[in-house]
Amino acid sequence: MTLSFSPRDKGDHGPRTASTAAGSFVENTNCKGLASGVARGGAPLAHQPLDRAFPTAITLANNRTLMGQSLDTGGKQKHRFTGLVYSERIALDPNDDSALDFHVFSLSFILLPPHTYKQNTIYAAVAVHQAGGIGLIYVQYDNNLLESCDVFPCIRVDCELGTQILSYIRKARSGDAERAGYALLYGSSMACPHVSGIVALIKSEHPNWSPAAIRSALVTTASQKGTDGMDITEVGPTSKVVDQFDIGGGHVNPNRAVNPGLIYNISTEDNIQFLCSMGYSNLSITRLTQKTTRCTKNSHFMQTLNLPSITIPNFKKTATVLRVVTNVEDINSNYEVLGVLMVVESQLLCFNSTTRVLPFKAKFFSTQKMHGDYRFGRLIWTDGKHIVRSPVSIRVM
Repeated sequence: MTLSFSPRDKGDHGPRTASTAAGSFVENTNCKGLASGVARGGAPLAHQPLDRAFPTAITLANNRTLMGQSLDTGGKQKHRFTGLVYSERIALDPNDDSALDFHVFSLSFILLPPHTYKQNTIYAAVAVHQAGGIGLIYVQYDNNLLESCDVFPCIRVDCELGTQILSYIRKARSGDAERAGYALLYGSSMACPHVSGIVALIKSEHPNWSPAAIRSALVTTASQKGTDGMDITEVGPTSKVVDQFDIGGGHVNPNRAVNPGLIYNISTEDNIQFLCSMGYSNLSITRLTQKTTRCTKNSHFMQTLNLPSITIPNFKKTATVLRVVTNVEDINSNYEVLGVLMVVESQLLCFNSTTRVLPFKAKFFSTQKMHGDYRFGRLIWTDGKHIVRSPVSIRVM
């Protein structure tokens, strides 16, 4: 047996994620001839990462061009103008053979209505492909995620464009369309290096910040809306609006994270006492930290760890949570708490040249007598310039 101590993996996963986080500038790149430009990682020489859109032209027979989004390039397909038909039945149940009209679908693009995504666009694509169709145009309310249909091109449009295309089909009886597209990777292996690149940017701007401070900046400045301004929804059959357990703080914003206003910092000793409160022994923690540890008797430390979020999993009648914020921006600034369904003892935090760190307590009360599921909200501080959001989740017991 031969052992290899090379840091390189046998596939391309490691280099791909590493280059996403901190890859150098590479000019004149493209994806199958599309999305041309300069490629780079999230933090090459402390530069900021770029977002890319994947516009795809849908040209109708009346010479009108509408712009959708797609991850598919069309491969070797050489179709120019083709038939365009509307199918609601295949969208409702892609496994319903009676919904497939092989004669109508043959060499046609199929327009699917909004509820398609509540089922599965990929399944619908396979069904249409088997029926002889050559592509899908599907309507999706949000702008969260693009998927490649693999078997043939799939183009996503919003409700407004979907309505325009449907109107065109009904007026023309037989519409025509041609398309172009892109390909893209997504998933946790892509999300993690993107965030890692942003962390490198923040660290280069604030070299003395702790990991906890950087995490706080990412969480409290994140957005809960998609790039289209709509609520972020789950991918799958329910399409429900996501909560904190789905997306944490939200969609990271590098520009805001570099200047968060306030941060929730955590010291090494805080983390040690947190491990103590979880039941780890002095010996176990000493082995981990390589320093002699003596746990203090504080059973509430799990709840009072200075995280940028608040979670109370076993809430009964009342609970008080302590947090400490550090002002990292304007020396003289006043932060007030915005509308929350809780009582915050300090409604106003006043910082100056000598006061940079201030604590506050958030008290929670319950009128619910029965057990329930988690409820979600946010605690928000603002000085008129910065918005500092802390996700809140509580389950009544």
